[in-house]
Amino acid sequence: GGDTLEKHKLTIKWPNDVLLNEHKVAGILIESDQDYENHYYFLVGIGINYKFAPEIDSVGVHRGRTATCICDCIDCGNTDGIEEAKELGIHIAHDIKDWVSAQKGWDGAAEAIVQNWERWAEFGQTLVLRDDPADTLVIPIGIEKDGRLRVKGVDGKERLLCFDYLL
Repeated sequence: GGDTLEKHKLTIKWPNDVLLNEHKVAGILIESDQDYENHYYFLVGIGINYKFAPEIDSVGVHRGRTATCICDCIDCGNTDGIEEAKELGIHIAHDIKDWVSAQKGWDGAAEAIVQNWERWAEFGQTLVLRDDPADTLVIPIGIEKDGRLRVKGVDGKERLLCFDYLL
């Protein structure tokens, strides 16, 4: 038994937000660098709202999308959620390790990442440019191979975004 998240809408908002029923439930940050021997490595940070969702300003320079947490969508019981969140983190870490191992030496990995990401994204939805005082509206229409987001403004002009500007 028990509730599952399967009946809820799970999407990704470019570049790094995981949305549950249109509200932010997680964020992912990935940085890459090279060591002294020119080997690339990645630092992956994942924050998931499991038991609680932070209050997010809806106006001002620090405004953002309303947050939610997993326990808002499924019955998490009377626990504090710490053990369940740890278990979730372990599962995610193992899944990332398995996925990275499967990509080693595969030339098509970058293209597959973009295609997978597009599967979870919602294109065509009008969003607000967060850093624009005029609250300019844009519609995401695709992701470039280098990860930049192609958007179309209400004026019909297309441009590429390389940072998280969208609400």
